[in-house]
Amino acid sequence: MADYYTIHHQLGEGVSSKVFLAQNKKTGEMVAIKIIPKNILINNSQLSKEIKILKTISHKYIIGMKDVFITEEYLQIIMEVAEGYQLFDHICQRRTFTEKDAKGILIKLLDALAYLHDEGIVHRDLKPENIMFVQSEDGTSNLKLIDFGFARDCKEQNILEAPVGTLGYKAPEVLSHQPYSTKTDMWSLGVITYILLVGFPPFFSDPEH
Repeated sequence: MADYYTIHHQLGEGVSSKVFLAQNKKTGEMVAIKIIPKNILINNSQLSKEIKILKTISHKYIIGMKDVFITEEYLQIIMEVAEGYQLFDHICQRRTFTEKDAKGILIKLLDALAYLHDEGIVHRDLKPENIMFVQSEDGTSNLKLIDFGFARDCKEQNILEAPVGTLGYKAPEVLSHQPYSTKTDMWSLGVITYILLVGFPPFFSDPEH
């Protein structure tokens, strides 16, 4: 990887990975590099499925993966840079949105979801924390759907049953351990729509109920 990219500084750190800002030596393009120690990837099929999905999709409102490097010690995922702020942060600052402003956000999310669902892919964790506003070179912000850790390809697995996702955004069929498909993302989008317009969730999650 060092032959292709110059690493600048660390952007963030998770439980099992670190993310660095880097620059393509040939094109000058700025990218984000997610570095994950291979010793934590034993039997980690979830990450391999996420990479497989990201390799197959390309959409202006979805974070893009550019390449993957594998060394003896690390898995290095080259991603589109997503420096900016979450929709969650935006909601905390504004509390509520006008119908016009909410419409602008929702149209882009619907565009991204329509693309994913046409490809047979379910995101399964749609929430404000997984929607970024990324700064463009011209100074404008562009919406990006991120975090495909729970995403699955329905073409490979027609019936999904695992109750994954974030409580408060899960569809009823997911909560009741019933089979589900792409429609579960639309339920989550409905919850986000409610929050944008009203300023608080339609449901308050209770882990015990």
